[in-house]
Amino acid sequence: KGSNYFVGVQYETEWKSYADVLAETRVTEKVKWIDMRGNHDAFDVPHLAHRENYFRKYSVEKGEGGRVFRYDHRTAFGWYAFIVLDAAPDPGLKRPFNFFGVLDREMTSDLVKSSRESAKANMTFILAHYTTSTIRMVDSASVRSVLRNSTAYMCGHLHSFLKKINTMHILHKTGHLELELADWKDGRIFRVVAVDHDLLSFGDFTLGDWPVVVVTNPKDAHYIPARESWQKMARSTHIRILAFSLDPIQSVHVSVDDGIVSAEADHVEGPLYALLWSPAQFAPGLHEMRVEVTDAAGRV
Repeated sequence: KGSNYFVGVQYETEWKSYADVLAETRVTEKVKWIDMRGNHDAFDVPHLAHRENYFRKYSVEKGEGGRVFRYDHRTAFGWYAFIVLDAAPDPGLKRPFNFFGVLDREMTSDLVKSSRESAKANMTFILAHYTTSTIRMVDSASVRSVLRNSTAYMCGHLHSFLKKINTMHILHKTGHLELELADWKDGRIFRVVAVDHDLLSFGDFTLGDWPVVVVTNPKDAHYIPARESWQKMARSTHIRILAFSLDPIQSVHVSVDDGIVSAEADHVEGPLYALLWSPAQFAPGLHEMRVEVTDAAGRV
């Protein structure tokens, strides 16, 4: 977008910078990299095949999988489906008219098909730019059925809503999570997502705030979708924690309910720490856990 915030066009130099960063870091050789268009990536693009649709030239996906495509991550203990949804308008309008995405009948059909094909996956995640509240759906009933059968819908688009709301997460009545992430562009916000015995945990963090900590078992009671077997926590043997920092981790202290559990977790490998526990010693209901991580530089 232009300096006046109302002229939305594509700048090829920005796309080249993005491609250069991917090449220099060689990140695609280390992880599965999935990129998708947002509304800014569609500013003033007449159609998907147009020469100014730089996503086709400089991204990893290049739109070759279509507007809706699926990536399956397979392991020895099952598989996990990631359905990617590009709801950016076609043709791409200028700012502010492309604030809303569009999910037409063809895309809805592809979304339903991908959902059915992933019915036996351990977990299904839908990745999109737009929040569901900012997508125009021609068949909202079919879309809701797809969302109901997913674990989480992860999106962005609203940034931090004029820097007023940094946390935009909801457990819908359909039983699935919608987890909007504030922006990297201005806020430098990123998310760490973990799956532990098919239980989803995550944390949203600001770059530079270390250590970064995500408790994967037991998980946060605020975020238990309908498709998760939360009873697994009651049968678990260890509290498990992921801890990251720029300097080596020195200690990971865990306390539950102000002292029922109070001990140092052991380092397992990489960022994983674990502490033996007995869920049976806790009464049914909600409990409070505190994890204090200290690194070699004294960050807590």
